[in-house]
Amino acid sequence: MESASILPFYQEMVNSYVRGPGGKLKKVLDIFPDKVHNKVTVSTIHKCLSILLRLYRSFRAEFPVMLRRGRQGGGVFIFLKTGLLAVVLLGGALYDIREQRIPNWWCACGCVLGLWLTWRLAPAGQGAGQAVLYIIRLLAVTAIWFPLFRLRMIGAGDVKLMALMAGYLGFAVSAGVILYGFFIGAILAFLKMLVYRNLYQRLNYFFAYIRRLFQTREAVPYYQASRDGKEAVIPLGLCLLGGCVWYVVRGILC
Repeated sequence: MESASILPFYQEMVNSYVRGPGGKLKKVLDIFPDKVHNKVTVSTIHKCLSILLRLYRSFRAEFPVMLRRGRQGGGVFIFLKTGLLAVVLLGGALYDIREQRIPNWWCACGCVLGLWLTWRLAPAGQGAGQAVLYIIRLLAVTAIWFPLFRLRMIGAGDVKLMALMAGYLGFAVSAGVILYGFFIGAILAFLKMLVYRNLYQRLNYFFAYIRRLFQTREAVPYYQASRDGKEAVIPLGLCLLGGCVWYVVRGILC
């Protein structure tokens, strides 16, 4: 199964929901016409909730078929795994924002659920092989990003989230999603340096650090909380979530 099949599948899902029945949601909104003064807002809420209602009804009716198609390697396989991954990334982003760390138990739960879903929806007779490939992707991506964690450029939780992304989506798709996430992180970092007016200072420190790293070959931590404070911290978990959303939305719109 090709991971790239996620894009036409999402497009197909959205088109089918938009063409579906409107439901009875308008009757609910009509109960409160006098309490809402902005008719544009009412119309927007009605459209959004109508689409969500169609999504729920279609998903409820088609879920048994989706599972059968998923076992045959259909696009639903990617749809379910991407949805679960989005939940894992959302939890990681919230922890990263609030506590500047992502708990190991949360990443472990995401890992176990991904492994179970990979084995459960694999084509008949391929569950064990797909599970092994899942674990290989986790270990490979962890090894790739471990040097940046060793230098304290990214956190351990960020490495685990990127490994989970590769496990869920495969190497090719996860590489694009991570790239989107890093791009969002670069924008946030640039804006944060403008707000704190330390752009020149941070860039000067970064190039000096790289130069010293090549000259001395000593793995000195790039970030130290006691020295740099929170001004230099970017919640990469939030950026990775944004990259995942960006990828899905881009696939739907394009």
